[in-house]
Amino acid sequence: GDKPLAFAPRDCRFVLGHLHPAISVDDAAGVAHKLPVFLVGARTVVLPAFSTLASGANLWRGIPEELVRLEGSTDFQAIATTGRRVRAVGRLADLIEAASAGISPDHFRRRRRDAPK
Repeated sequence: GDKPLAFAPRDCRFVLGHLHPAISVDDAAGVAHKLPVFLVGARTVVLPAFSTLASGANLWRGIPEELVRLEGSTDFQAIATTGRRVRAVGRLADLIEAASAGISPDHFRRRRRDAPK
């Protein structure tokens, strides 16, 4: 459902699909792209939107409070997908801090050695 659990046993692992997390990153040309993100915590996995019709919740605005309550912390790993590849991009709290300072992760930028010949 879309309501927080009144009681969450400590030994449970939760898989959620309602929040649809996403991040925006700039490519090498400076164009912003919104990428769906998996969030992985000690007891919670949050799935991104698997539809192009759902744009996703921008995580640069912060971690949803109900997710922090369920997880018991803000320590999530972010794993972004472009539709062609999946890449771990780091701790979500670190990414949010970098974004607030105007720094965009460059994990998805194509490097010269990766360019097609």
